[in-house]
Amino acid sequence: MWSLCRTFITPALSTGGLLSLRRSVVASLVSRSYGTRFNVPPSAEFVSRVSGISTMNKLPHQESAEGLDAAFIGVPIDTGTSNRPGARFGPRQIRVESAMLRSFNSGTRAAPYDSLMVADIGDVNVNLYDLKDTCTRIREFYRRVLSAGCIPLTMGGDHTIAYPILQAVAEKHGPVGLVHVDAHADTSDVVLGERIGHGTPFRRCVEEGLLDCSRVVQIGLRGSGYSADSYAWSRAQVEECWFKSLAPLMEEVRGQMGGGPVYLSFDIDALDPGFAPGTGTPEIAGLTPIQGVEIIRGCRGLNLVGCDLVEVSPPYDTTGNTALTGANLLGDKESSEGPGGQSAQQHQTQLDSIFTLLEDHIVSFVKSELKKIQKALSSDYPACLEMCQRKLKSTLKERFQCVFEGIAKAGNPTLLNQIYTELYITEGGSAEVNDEHEVRQIETASRKPERPETTIRQEDLFKASPGRDAPIRAVLTKGVAGIGKTVLTQKFTLDRAEGKAHQDIQFTFPFTFRELNVVRENKYSLVELVHHFFPETRDAGICRFDQFPVVFIFDGLDESRLPLDFLNTEILTDVTESTSVDVLLTNLIRGKLLPSARLWITTRPAAANQIPPECVDMVTEVRGFTDPQKDEYFRKRFRDQEQAGTIISHIKTSRSLHIMCHIPVFCWISATVLEEVLKTREGGELPKTLTEMYIHFLVVQSKVKNVKYDGGTETDPHRSPESRKMMEALGKLSFEQLQKGNLIFYESDLTEYGIDIRAASVYSGVFTQVFREERGLYQDKVFCFVHLSVQEFLAALHIDSYGGTLKFKVRYTLARGLSEPVEKPDVILVGNGRRLVYKRGKPTPARVVNQREISFTEDKWQHSNGRPVTRDDLLMTLADLDSISIRTIYDSHMVSVALSDIVMETTTVEFSTMGHAYDVEEC
Repeated sequence: MWSLCRTFITPALSTGGLLSLRRSVVASLVSRSYGTRFNVPPSAEFVSRVSGISTMNKLPHQESAEGLDAAFIGVPIDTGTSNRPGARFGPRQIRVESAMLRSFNSGTRAAPYDSLMVADIGDVNVNLYDLKDTCTRIREFYRRVLSAGCIPLTMGGDHTIAYPILQAVAEKHGPVGLVHVDAHADTSDVVLGERIGHGTPFRRCVEEGLLDCSRVVQIGLRGSGYSADSYAWSRAQVEECWFKSLAPLMEEVRGQMGGGPVYLSFDIDALDPGFAPGTGTPEIAGLTPIQGVEIIRGCRGLNLVGCDLVEVSPPYDTTGNTALTGANLLGDKESSEGPGGQSAQQHQTQLDSIFTLLEDHIVSFVKSELKKIQKALSSDYPACLEMCQRKLKSTLKERFQCVFEGIAKAGNPTLLNQIYTELYITEGGSAEVNDEHEVRQIETASRKPERPETTIRQEDLFKASPGRDAPIRAVLTKGVAGIGKTVLTQKFTLDRAEGKAHQDIQFTFPFTFRELNVVRENKYSLVELVHHFFPETRDAGICRFDQFPVVFIFDGLDESRLPLDFLNTEILTDVTESTSVDVLLTNLIRGKLLPSARLWITTRPAAANQIPPECVDMVTEVRGFTDPQKDEYFRKRFRDQEQAGTIISHIKTSRSLHIMCHIPVFCWISATVLEEVLKTREGGELPKTLTEMYIHFLVVQSKVKNVKYDGGTETDPHRSPESRKMMEALGKLSFEQLQKGNLIFYESDLTEYGIDIRAASVYSGVFTQVFREERGLYQDKVFCFVHLSVQEFLAALHIDSYGGTLKFKVRYTLARGLSEPVEKPDVILVGNGRRLVYKRGKPTPARVVNQREISFTEDKWQHSNGRPVTRDDLLMTLADLDSISIRTIYDSHMVSVALSDIVMETTTVEFSTMGHAYDVEEC
């Protein structure tokens, strides 16, 4: 294995004089120009060979292939063997025996470690219980190695590993030539019903087009078989190799391979078992170690892109000599030139090539450094930076100075500074995921807190609080849907662009996860991603963001479709290295990539646990509007202060409306509805419940859409067939996407539900201030509902349209248990001006009441005066529930267990339709 490596990573430098020149000139120039210190195995003069951790040739161990010219890799599997296992221990034993090797090869006169960076990067984490999964793991591991520009030098493991390795190699280089040294052709089709094993790899490679079959040669084949294969590539049977040098054969091989990429696969059983008994499938009359070395050295000059040495099985050779032979072959491969193998002309050609390469590198390096020095010393550079900042501020100001309050980018926008109302933000927040309905979270937030809270202003977001020494790098801001998180980030960015705050920050880069979702299949470096979304930085040539105070804003983590994997994602530290967007973001949040940057991430509470706590320095929570801030919003929203006062007074008369106005978006919905109703009402009452509010809201938007886009008039009926059809489609979309947990939709989602994209754009402009369209820079359209509760309402309408039976459950805590059967218990609901009675009609065991949950259906309710109850009556009572009690006949007395004895935990409305049950929570 060791000798295989040296062919890959060492230029042809064989004479003592050339070696001396390389050491004194090449290594010196390279290290001086680039500051590189190469990995050199320790000398036995200073470090005992039996000491230290067993790595290949005692080279340093490294986690990844980054920065390496070549890397030793172990693949310890033997689950593909057909007879004798044990090759899984091969990589370990080869490493142990490689302690006998030295860094200078006296045969080839080469010292590769003077000029090339080599390390042992450990073993592939194989799955010994699943060979197919192991192949997948091997392929992915080698993709990463090859993408780093590193040549893999592999220690097997059985010969199965050649198949997934060649998949990765061919993916990078295209079909490759193959030098296959082996006692067996390994071209079987199926072995015991399996297509993957150590006897089949090269048939699979041919089938998948991984090999250039005109450049394949097999050397050392022998032994018996079951049939001859049909492949017409070159073969050197072992009988043709007996008692002769293989140097002439390898000259033919070099001519056949040409300058194309070549892979070398060396099975240790190619050698005679008298020399290498430690293998799984030995065959007598094989090659000698001398011939093995001739093959290795004969690969000099080939464009080798990888190699493996496989089937070393230590249990069958307790002397360790088979592994030692493998280690020496790998070592000789690294220094594959013999002392007399080149002419003076070849030496001079190599020397010229070395100095040409050095000249190119040095000139390129000096030019690059001079440009940096020139830019740093230039009087124009600060002006260039200032101009970039000015352009970017102008762009961000234009982008965020207007707020559309749920409306898509059409119609009359409102200036953010004119409408913006300060939000109530607190530091800290519960760490667990809150899976209650968000309306209940708002109701809880509107109550007086049990202990004093630390409030924080957005302009103080990255300022350390008293007693905190460490700077704040990453802030996570939570808040329910529509609570104002996005507007908060817009205000932060706008204040910075207008010079009102955050002047210690030189660059603010606001992203939304909706925008990042659209480019999630693309590959960028961090610099390229910033340049893509903010071209002003690209035009100014700014690529080193670690030189400036930078804030990255990522809004809407709950809408992310990126697979953020903080456990398994590879570490990335280079801002110029291209990778997937999720890897960039994961490393940015970890602090591995651009650790000097500050991050601000916003999310709904349920998605907050996607970010590990150790990656967050401060958690804040947007609590929405306090009661005074609600009044302030409406007074800013309406110029007519009398009208504003009427709306504020009306909202305060309804508990549910007043609670929901804790959410800024619901304030906008309320303002939109009530403004329209006040203009058109003729003695009618204003809507008091959430259900009424949403119905009015849809009616208002339908009228506006009819007038603005359909050429209708104010007096036309709003229930047109087109509006109904669109409403039904939106209802179905709402319900089915809620089941999947999706809150944002792309064009493909709309098409799936038969929604015309052009019609959706019209709806996003006016009618669906409910259903809005967004477009990021260079991005596709993104659609969403203006608030989660609107999507839930449309989903409920979709379910209700099937005409199913409405059922609901009440969970409660009973202060004292009942020991006797309860005769005909009545349940009484009071709310929204209604008193409803549920007649159970039959005795109920005490245990049923004591179990703290009772289920009801809608068909047995009546008003307290005996009048039948409609579904709307029931829904409106539930929407604004004041009290609930259970009235029973107990010990010949009427007993009423009232609200003081019952603590409501959850009210769940269950729509049963078409044999299925769906839960929709009600406030």
